[in-house]
Amino acid sequence: MLAASGVSRRIAFIAPHFTTALACVAATDMVTTLSATFARRFADHFGLILLKPPFHNTALPMTLVSSQVRAMDPLVKWFCALVRDEAKKVYEGETTSRKRWRTLR
Repeated sequence: MLAASGVSRRIAFIAPHFTTALACVAATDMVTTLSATFARRFADHFGLILLKPPFHNTALPMTLVSSQVRAMDPLVKWFCALVRDEAKKVYEGETTSRKRWRTLR
């Protein structure tokens, strides 16, 4: 995808967590790609500009992992359902609210 656009990727930093990556981007001329929901949540805090990526939207599934041993535990079932329902609200909102995105020209 990048080669077709005449650019290449150079990895300069590997972050142990997404917020570390945002702090690094805020303090340098580096860029990163990550979840739009996460980026919007921290953009103001780190003083970031969010740009739409130069490729088609690539939706990735979210996977919730829990212990098979506790899979039938009512509390674990309730919590997994809660996380699923809240994530669905966040990601549905993500697809309808693009006001903060700017297109790089």
